Amino acid sequence: MKPLFKWTGSKRKMMDKFGPSFWPAEEVTTFVDGFYGAGSVTCAAKERFPNARFVINDVNNELISLYKNLASHEAEMIERSFELESKYLEIHHDLKEERKAFYNKVKLSYIAANQPFGETPTESSKLLFMLKINFNGWWKTYNYSNGRYATPPGTVKEKKSFLDIENLKETASFFRERCSINDWDFRYLDRYAGKGTYFYFDPPYRDSDGYEGVDVFSEQDQIDLLHLCEELDTKGSLVSYSNKDIGDGFFQQHIPHFEIIELENNFTAQRKGKRKVTEVFIRNFFEKNALFT
Repeated sequence: MKPLFKWTGSKRKMMDKFGPSFWPAEEVTTFVDGFYGAGSVTCAAKERFPNARFVINDVNNELISLYKNLASHEAEMIERSFELESKYLEIHHDLKEERKAFYNKVKLSYIAANQPFGETPTESSKLLFMLKINFNGWWKTYNYSNGRYATPPGTVKEKKSFLDIENLKETASFFRERCSINDWDFRYLDRYAGKGTYFYFDPPYRDSDGYEGVDVFSEQDQIDLLHLCEELDTKGSLVSYSNKDIGDGFFQQHIPHFEIIELENNFTAQRKGKRKVTEVFIRNFFEKNALFT
């Protein structure tokens, strides 16, 4: 199983960099992905922990509706998504403006639907289609979209099918049979705490606003999440967490008992003066942790 679509902020490179160190050595019976996004970490965890149960959580209810609809309405979701793909591919790849117009027509139809209590399978199919070919895996909103997904199209150069039916079926089966799917605030995830549960948190990074138009992840939210990590640790859970360090001692202050690992590669932040920052991986499963004694 692989992520259904590209996603800015995917942790595939981080998992590759850390290798086995990304994962605890203890048995994991429940894996909780607190900020699921496109699910690259859960996809890897599924292979790593073949007998575990999974909790996937994300505050973005448009995404969560997509996942719930795929689980509950697999055949309809796949049929409608492929109908959109087929109509799109009928437009020759050299006719870029026509393809962009088709994408934007689907987008405006999706925005107009404005489902306040969860998307229908029809609307989720439109979202899946757009997420497959949007610009750079971004999640963007604009004033005209009323807080709903409105990312522009990507290169519109696709020449063949870009929907993977086998992966869609495998993912739908996984969602139905092994997952609880939630759109909760992260604070409610403490109910899964206990020995055998591994929590992974990949929140909006510091100096960012969260999903544009969906939520603002404040500095207090960052602190509350770290306090939750410590609480989960005291209850015997395995915990890891990703963020970026802007050199102010934030993590050393708020989560001093966890191991803080800095990635060697720096990148340029897109906000607040484009400062260079370092990505960090924070965990409670290391050699001196009580979980291993």
